[in-house]
Amino acid sequence: MPIFEIQGPDGTTYEVDAPDESAAFNAFKSAGSQPAAQANPGGLDPRVQDYIARAKARVESGAPLGPANSMAPGQPIHSEFDPARVQPRYPTLDKAGAFSMSALEGLPIVGPSFKNVTLDIAGGLGHAISGQPFDKVRSEMAADTARAQEQNPDTSFLGTATGTIGPMLGLGATQAGAKALGLTGDSLLGRMAVGGLTNAAIGGADTAARGGSAADIGKSAAINGGLALAIPGFGSLLNGVGQIAERMNIPSLLNPESAAIKRVGRAMVADRNNLGAPLMGPQDELSAMLNGQPILNVDRGGESARALMRSAANNDPEARAIIDRTVSDRFAGQGPRAVGFVDRLMGGSADDLALQNTLKTAARKANNPAYRKAYQDGAAGIITPELERLAGSPAVADAMRAAAKSGQNRSIAEGFGAFNPKVTFTPDGRVTFRNNGGVAAYPDLQLWDYTKRELDDMASAARRAGRNGEAGTLENLASTLRGELDKAVPSYAQARQGAATFFGAEDALDAGRKFVSQNRTLPETQQALSRMTPAERDAFATGFASELKNAINSMPDRANVIDRIYGSPESRQKIELALGPNKARQFEAFTRVENIMDKLRGSMGNSTTARQLKELGMATAAGTGAGYVTGDWKTGLTTGLLVRGARAYGAKVDESMAKGIAGLLLSNDPQRIKMAIAVASRSPRALETVSAMQRFLASTAQGATLAGSRAPAQP
Repeated sequence: MPIFEIQGPDGTTYEVDAPDESAAFNAFKSAGSQPAAQANPGGLDPRVQDYIARAKARVESGAPLGPANSMAPGQPIHSEFDPARVQPRYPTLDKAGAFSMSALEGLPIVGPSFKNVTLDIAGGLGHAISGQPFDKVRSEMAADTARAQEQNPDTSFLGTATGTIGPMLGLGATQAGAKALGLTGDSLLGRMAVGGLTNAAIGGADTAARGGSAADIGKSAAINGGLALAIPGFGSLLNGVGQIAERMNIPSLLNPESAAIKRVGRAMVADRNNLGAPLMGPQDELSAMLNGQPILNVDRGGESARALMRSAANNDPEARAIIDRTVSDRFAGQGPRAVGFVDRLMGGSADDLALQNTLKTAARKANNPAYRKAYQDGAAGIITPELERLAGSPAVADAMRAAAKSGQNRSIAEGFGAFNPKVTFTPDGRVTFRNNGGVAAYPDLQLWDYTKRELDDMASAARRAGRNGEAGTLENLASTLRGELDKAVPSYAQARQGAATFFGAEDALDAGRKFVSQNRTLPETQQALSRMTPAERDAFATGFASELKNAINSMPDRANVIDRIYGSPESRQKIELALGPNKARQFEAFTRVENIMDKLRGSMGNSTTARQLKELGMATAAGTGAGYVTGDWKTGLTTGLLVRGARAYGAKVDESMAKGIAGLLLSNDPQRIKMAIAVASRSPRALETVSAMQRFLASTAQGATLAGSRAPAQP
C-alpha cells in the first residue's frame, strides 16, 4: 500500500498509509478528531483543525476532495493541504516506470501493442491480488503510468529514444539488416534504393500501428524513406572527402612526423609480407652486434623500405645529403670491419708473431723425428758459395746473430738438446766462420734454419708496418736461403714441408698464407689438409687468416671487400677448408649482414623518376590514378604534372615528410620500427572501426527520424 506524505502549516510532515489520496485525507481527518494529546501530543495548529473540520464535512456530503481552490464556496482551502501537493514517497520508482513504459511504447511498429499487453498483464495481476474489477485496476495503472510520464518528461523522452533507436541499431549491426537498411551494398544507388524502401515501409507501418490517419501514414513513409535515401549519399560524400584528403596528403602536411611513421610502417609491413625476400632476422641482429656492424632500420626492411628511402632522398635535398653521407661513410668502413672481424674470429692470433712462432714450434714438434734427422744430416756444418754470399748481407748477419742468441731456448722448446752456433761475430756485426780457437767452423743446419726463421719474422714485421719494400727484400733473402739449404740437405725440405709441399710452402703457416691466392681443386686440397697434424692445421688456419687480412688491407679504397673475399663459391669453399665449418658459418653470418647493409648503397642510384613515382606515388598532390605499394605518398602522375599549383603543393608535402622518413630509416633503434609497424597495422582496424561508426550513426539517424516523424498518439 502506498505511503502518502502530508505537510502541515507548521512544516511538520505526516505519513499516512492509504490506497489513494481520499483515503489518506480520511485517515488524517480521523487522527485530527482524536484528543490532541493522542493525535499530536504537541497540539495541532488551528488551521489544521479548521481544515479537518471542513474536509470532514465534504466527505460526509459525498463531495470529492480533488484539486480545488476551496472546500466550500467562500471557504478557501489552505494551500499547504492542496491535494496536488500530495506526493508518493518513492519518486525513483515512478522514473523507472516512466522510462520502461516509454521504451516499450517506442518500439517501432509493435510498441503500442506491447504496451497494451503489458497493461493487460499488470491489470490481471492487480485484479487477482486486490479483488477489484479488472477494468478499474487496469485504468488506474494506465493513469499512474501517464502521470509518471508526464511528471518525468526527460526520462520519458530518453526511454522513447531508446526504444525507437535501439532496434534500428541492432538491425544495422547484422549483415542482412545492414543491407536491408541500405547501410551496406555493392553500389551507392543500390543502397539508396533499398534503404529508402525499407525505411519508408517501417515509418508507414509504425504510424499505422499508432492509429495514424492515411495522411499521417503517407507523411511518415515519405520522411523516413527520404532520409534513408540521403544517408548513403552523405556517407559516400564523407568517404570521398577523406580519400581526397589522403591523396592530397593533407594529414601529412598537418603532421609530417606522424605521416612519416605511417609510411615507414606500411613499407615494413609490405616487406614482411613478401615471403620471397627474407629479411634480417634475430641471428643477423646478434651477429651485427658482436661484430660491430652499424645496421640501420632501413636494413631491417626490404625493397619497399629502400625504395621509400630513395624517394625521400629525391624529394628533399637535405634528406639526400644525410642519406648519402651515411651510406658513404658506412661503406668506407667495410674494409676495417672485415679486418676486425677476422681478428675476432681468430681470437687475435692472425698477426700475433709470438703465437705464430708457437704454432710453428708446435707443428715442428709434432714432426720432430723428421727434423731430428735433417739436423743430424746437416750437423757437420754447411757452406756453399751461395750461403757464404748470403752471409755477407747485413740482414742475414743480423738474423744469424739473433738466431744464435735465441737458439738455446728454441732448441730446448722443440725437444732438441743443447745448441752450439759454432760461429763468431765481429764487433761490427759480421759473421766469422771460425770458432773461438780460430779453427774454421761453419753453421750447421739447425743454425741456418733458425736464421731463416728470424728472416721470416723480420719480413712479417716489416710487412705489417707498411714497409713493403723492406719486407720484400727480407722475403727474397729467406726464400733464397731456404732453397740453398734444401739442395744441401734434402731431408730438410721433407721435414719442413710435410703436407705443406702441396701448397709450395715451407711449412703449414706459410701454406695457409699461400692458399689465399692459390686456385687448387677441392679434392686435392682436402687430401693435403688431411695429412696435416692438428698443430699444422692450426698453423695453416692462422696463416690463411693473416694473409686474408693483408689482402683486405691492400684493396683499393671504395672497393667492395665482401664481394672480393666471399663473392664466389670457390672463395667460400676455401674459407671453409682453411678455417673449418664453425668459423666458416660465422664468416657467412658476417658477410650476410654486410651484403644487406650494402643493398642501400645500390638502391640509391640508377633509378628514374617514373619508376619511383610508380613504386611510391611520390608525385604532386593533384595527381590521380592507381598505385599503392610502400606507403603511397600520392597516387598518380599525369594530372598532377599538368597543374602547376598542385605540383608546388605536392613538393611541399613531400619535403615535409622526407626528413622524417630519412631520420626514421637511418636510425639504429629497432623500437622505432616496431612502433611504425604497430601504427601501420592499426590502419586496417581503424578503417573497420570507421565503417562500424558510420553504420552506427546511420542507424541512429534512421531511428531518430522514425521517432520524430510519428504523429501524435490517438487518445
